[in-house]
Amino acid sequence: MGEENVVETGPFLSYSKGKWMCEDDFRFVTGLSQEDFEVLYEFLGGDEVCEHLKYENDSKTPAKEMSKLSRHTPRDRLFMTLVRIRRGVPLRDLGFLVNLSEGAVSRFCYTWIRLMR
Repeated sequence: MGEENVVETGPFLSYSKGKWMCEDDFRFVTGLSQEDFEVLYEFLGGDEVCEHLKYENDSKTPAKEMSKLSRHTPRDRLFMTLVRIRRGVPLRDLGFLVNLSEGAVSRFCYTWIRLMR
């Protein structure tokens, strides 16, 4: 039995893909229009605040996982959080869609929900 080749693919779901959705589809998955998404992002502090959010990482988090985390922009993280809130997507399923572990998705959603609160 040989080693399986694992092909690293990008996420199926991200803000960069979502912004190309028609307005109705974007609203369906996030609960907001694309314009309202941008307003919310800026209200939460825009790039100035959102790029410097602290996510609690376990000291056992492998470096490979940490490098995957940095591939997701703050808008991607807000987008995935809104999808989670609006559609109730389980963390494991959302992790698959955004190409992250369930734990990483949980930390992102928890941090963004606290920021929005």
